[in-house]
Amino acid sequence: MEHIRSIDFLKGLAILGVIVMHSTSYHTFPKPVEILLLQSVPIFLILMGTVGAMSLNANGFDWRIYFPKRIRRLVVPLIPVFFATILIAYIYGKQMYLGWVNLVGEMPVAGPGSYFVTLALSGIVIIPLLWIVSRKISMAFMLATCFFVSLNIELFPTPGLFPMILRNIFFFALGVYLSEVVVTREVPRLLTVGVLASILIMIIFTQYPVFDIETLYGNCLTAFFVAGIIITVISLEWSWKPIDILGQASWHIFLTQLVVLIVFNYNVLINLLLIIPIGLGFYYLDSGEIPFLNKSVEHQ
Repeated sequence: MEHIRSIDFLKGLAILGVIVMHSTSYHTFPKPVEILLLQSVPIFLILMGTVGAMSLNANGFDWRIYFPKRIRRLVVPLIPVFFATILIAYIYGKQMYLGWVNLVGEMPVAGPGSYFVTLALSGIVIIPLLWIVSRKISMAFMLATCFFVSLNIELFPTPGLFPMILRNIFFFALGVYLSEVVVTREVPRLLTVGVLASILIMIIFTQYPVFDIETLYGNCLTAFFVAGIIITVISLEWSWKPIDILGQASWHIFLTQLVVLIVFNYNVLINLLLIIPIGLGFYYLDSGEIPFLNKSVEHQ
């Protein structure tokens, strides 16, 4: 599978955005910066779909290979973090929940952005299913179905883990769609129209609020705007090695911030100085590779 460094670059910027959002009120930033920060999680979700589908496009779907690889990448690093949060809850007397939902990514102690763990684990199953539907039926059918499922949850919100996954399923679907676009670099009409429509919706809803701003910039109505950012960065081949490395280690850095911010949450600079080195060290211990010296790191 082709290694696209701009994908690492995007993930690196996104993980920095996640830490910044969890360290301070993003409403204090100028509106353009606030809007870009709020794309961090959608960027991750779309890129999960893109990278997963790129792997499937290159190698086909063999569950005996695909699922162990995904579990090794996502679940194995999660295990020590899971038990670390239990230890923290015990030491600091924090409220803790243990039950069946822990099996689908619910952390024992809710930390900043802990819901993303459930979304990431759900992608292990959802992304190959969407890829199969796009191949067996059609890409258009898969996209349209996921869009209306996500839109229905957006318009008629229901609490719970399963509705949360369905609310975000269109991001995975859009990632599967982009898996071919990022390779050919040919922008289809649907993507162009979608990006323009998303920008128009954002302008209208910013002036005449229907959703709160955080919801607006993280739903299916504005997902094509995020896709536009991704395609632009990849087409321009933006890449900078220090940020690329953060992208390669982004899952480990995210898990690290779950633990650190439960106990310490000072300010943006201190949080970054704590979380980034620990997260990179965690990545090194897990992968057995030194990212700065690794010349060819394959998308995992």
